[in-house]
Amino acid sequence: MYYEIIRQMAKHLRNLSAILEKAEAHATSVGFESDNYLGLRLAPNMLPFSAQLRIASDNAKSAAAGLSGKTPPVFEDTEKTWSEYKARLVKTVEYLDTFQKSDFEGAAERKITSKFFGDKHMVGHEFIIERAFPNFLFHVTTAYDLLRLAGVQLGKADFLGPQPLHS
Repeated sequence: MYYEIIRQMAKHLRNLSAILEKAEAHATSVGFESDNYLGLRLAPNMLPFSAQLRIASDNAKSAAAGLSGKTPPVFEDTEKTWSEYKARLVKTVEYLDTFQKSDFEGAAERKITSKFFGDKHMVGHEFIIERAFPNFLFHVTTAYDLLRLAGVQLGKADFLGPQPLHS
């Protein structure tokens, strides 16, 4: 689970950070502040762009902690600016980078609880495949899509990031 999930979450957060850099450059080129992106939504009843970043961060740190049997760090959710959200992504990747493969021994069968599950639970392999990774990718993809909608020149390669190609 370490490489297949945790390292992939870190990679996607790094890719998202690079996407935010492109969005910032786009905002500068058209003469507005990057903070304007934070309220973007596809629909009125949807969480804004800022929430997509926060939830992707929370999903990654909570999945790593839950699967390794640790307690995730608490981020106060006080971000208000573009720079603060960028820093949150960096802080999340730094946290994910503290984990080693050995931290996930027994994770596939570890009992995972969540306030979202009520009095029920999932085991690790169900949690990561059915909940944590799809939910994480949903929010990363939504953030990407909102910036595309805002005119930021992004492509699939920005989303996927560097690929481990071998010769």
